[in-house]
Amino acid sequence: MLIKHLWQVSLYSFALILFTGCTDSSSPTAATPNTQPASDQAKSHDRVCRFAEQLLALEKLEAPETATLRYLNEQWRELNLNRSVFPLHEATTSRGILSELNLALAHETVALLREAMVSVSDAYEKIEGLRRFSRDPENMKVPDSIIRTMVNNLENCCLSAINGNATSLVRETKGSPMYKVGELGYFINRDVNAILRNELALSEYTKRLENAADALPEFVPVSMNITWAQCN
Repeated sequence: MLIKHLWQVSLYSFALILFTGCTDSSSPTAATPNTQPASDQAKSHDRVCRFAEQLLALEKLEAPETATLRYLNEQWRELNLNRSVFPLHEATTSRGILSELNLALAHETVALLREAMVSVSDAYEKIEGLRRFSRDPENMKVPDSIIRTMVNNLENCCLSAINGNATSLVRETKGSPMYKVGELGYFINRDVNAILRNELALSEYTKRLENAADALPEFVPVSMNITWAQCN
């Protein structure tokens, strides 16, 4: 009887330990020392909050300042390098907003490329006029003055903005209308050289540009009704 009693006591104690251990480890109300409130844990990094404030300033604008957009694209890229500063959900949501705004960059890029092609076309016609009277048109030296004038015109009108816009646009979804416009801007130096060497017809380039322009949706002011950053 004594052995049986001791066995029952031991079994009860063992069951109590198991039950108590399970309850303690899985209890959702168990207190954790030095735990900060959830709202404090969710607060966004100061750099993210500054970025969010600058992004919000472009809300509902008919024509967002494209220089500011280029700057914000670069800020997003730098933030996205550090996931501890820029959590994935913040990066993804803000990227969606930025992409809507980048449509303004794409439309500006089309206009700038059209303007650039005026200078390229002028240089091309002058070079072709000389080739028609050259004994060796394939190896004819193009006068430096024609190239210099064209380059100066491109730099004065649009080259810097085209390159800046293109850097932002080629980060959009590959193959999308904005990406294709960005690609044209990104490779403008290569394409201009190909046009002047008769390796790419000016009419073919113009066709590519107009097709890319036609595929762009119309820009509409962006409403930022999503709270993606937790700031004061």
